[in-house]
Amino acid sequence: IAKKRDLKQAAMQQLLTGQTRLPGFHGEWAVMKLVELCDYVDGVPTSGGDLGYLEIGDVNVETKSYDVAQKEKLSVRGAVKVPAGTLLISTVRPTRGAIVITKSALHVSSAFCRVRPVNGLLFHLVCQPKFLAYLGENSIGGTYPTCRDETILGYESELPGDPAEQTAIAEVLTEMDAELAALEQRREKTRALKQAMMQVLLTGRIRLIASG
Repeated sequence: IAKKRDLKQAAMQQLLTGQTRLPGFHGEWAVMKLVELCDYVDGVPTSGGDLGYLEIGDVNVETKSYDVAQKEKLSVRGAVKVPAGTLLISTVRPTRGAIVITKSALHVSSAFCRVRPVNGLLFHLVCQPKFLAYLGENSIGGTYPTCRDETILGYESELPGDPAEQTAIAEVLTEMDAELAALEQRREKTRALKQAMMQVLLTGRIRLIASG
C-alpha cells in the first residue's frame, strides 16, 4: 500500500506540473487561480441542532474521507448546510490537510472553505503538499493557525487550459485513488479476520486438532 501511495504521489506530481503529458494533449498551460476551477458555495446558515454534522476533526486526513453515520453529535449554531459534491477545505490548522468532498447534503462547520469544483482536477490540486505549504505560509495565529477563504481561492498554479485535459488528468488520479482504497479495504478485512480468529482461538471456543 505504501508503494502504491508513493506511486500515486509521483504521478500526481508529474501530471499536475506538466512533466508528463497524457497522450493526445498538446495545448498550452497557463497560471490559473483556484477560484477559476470552482464556484463558491455559500450554503444555508442554520441555527444548530441538526444531525449529519461534519467538523474538521471528523475528516480522515490520510484517506480524505469521513463518517458521520455513527455519531449523533448535533450541529452547532452557525453551521452551514451544503449540497452533495461540495469540496471542503479546512481553514483552521490548514496544513493538516482536512480536505474532503461531501457524499450527500450535510451540515458542516463554518471553519471549512466550501466550493463546488467544475471538474475533478481541483480535488487533486488541493491535496498536493505544495498547496498545503502555501496555506501554512499564509495563515495567522499560533496554536490554531487560520487562513481566509480568499487566501484559498487566490491560490495559483500552472494548469492545462483545455478542460478536456484537466478532466483526463483527474480521471487518471481518481482511478489510482480507487485502487489504493480497494487495497486498504482488503487490508482492513484481513486484519479484522485475523482478530476474530485470535479471539476464538485464545478463548478456547475453537480448539485446534493435533496432527498424528
